[in-house]
This record gives sequence, structure tokens and C-alpha cells, in this order.
Amino acid sequence: MKKAIVLVIIIILGYFLLNEYYLKNMPCRTEDGTYEIWGNTPVQINDKINNAECECISETLIKEKSPLVLNDNQIEIIKKELPKWAVKNVKDFTENERVNLSGQFEKLTNKEFLEKLEYEYTFIDSSYLTCFVPVYTFTFESTKAYIPNYQCVYENYKKAKKNNNSLKIKTPDYPIIESKSWAANLGDKAI
Repeated sequence: MKKAIVLVIIIILGYFLLNEYYLKNMPCRTEDGTYEIWGNTPVQINDKINNAECECISETLIKEKSPLVLNDNQIEIIKKELPKWAVKNVKDFTENERVNLSGQFEKLTNKEFLEKLEYEYTFIDSSYLTCFVPVYTFTFESTKAYIPNYQCVYENYKKAKKNNNSLKIKTPDYPIIESKSWAANLGDKAI
């Protein structure tokens, strides 16, 4: 009798764990049982899901276990630009606060600064070649600054220009610090 009860409990737990796995990634699951995420076009992510490298948040967003980290050059630029961004985008953020924040950021190592950023999610950019673009945030009280890591996209642009000088591809400025309205374009779960 005890064995039967234990077996029933194991079956029920197994059912819930299996359901949780499938429900967790349901937003990216297609009718044929594969997983894809949408950028400009759908991109298969079966390997990433099956190897537990990521989790689906929505049809356009995933949460990666090991997102592409910002490099030292990017971090140095962000440390300088983020306080300027705050003056323009954070309510009641003063010039004195900008100076103070800039001073605090200068004292931080790049590793320490990176720890202050929070990884939020990854979206797909398929404007030229497919790239997974992780997005980090820095929060000023109630306002988030969104910092997408377009490193893969820019490397693809550079390769394209190098291989074909006649291409009229303009390499975007980097880094880009975005606001809530930008994140809203990625869907409700991106805010």
C-alpha cells in the first residue's frame, strides 16, 4: 500500500514538473512542437531550450543563462553616458546629481559597474544577420535605463562593409541607452 501511495505521489510530481517545463517555455512553442522566437523573422531556438540555455518569456523575448556581457570599452562609455542620459530622462534628476553620479562611476572598476547593471532579457535582431541582443538595465529610483548590447549586430555590419565596400550600411553609434518607450516596442513583458 505504501509503495502505491509513493508511486502515485511520484507520478503526480513528475506530471507537475513536466507541465512546468512545457508551460515555462510555452510562449515560444510552435504547433509542431519546436521553439522559435520572433525578431523580424522567426528564429529557431530548439537547441537553446533543450539544453536549458534559456527560458522563453514571450514570443519575442528569452532569458539566457549566460548572456553576452558588455566589454570594457562599452562599459567605459556607458559609465560616462548614463549620468547624461539621466538628466534628460529621469524626472527631477539635477545637474548636481549627474556630477555626483559621474564621480561615483569613475571610482568603480568595470567589474563593479557591471554588477550594478541587471540583465533583463534577450531579443533577436535579424536586420542583417541573426543576433541575440541581451538587454541590461540600470534603475534610477523608479526609472529604468535600458542598455541593449548590440555588439553582435555591429560586428555583422563591420563584416558586411569589409566584404562589400559599396554597401551603404551605417554603423550605429554605440552604446545606446534607451527608455521605457523603447522597451515597450519589444512587448508588454519587456517593461
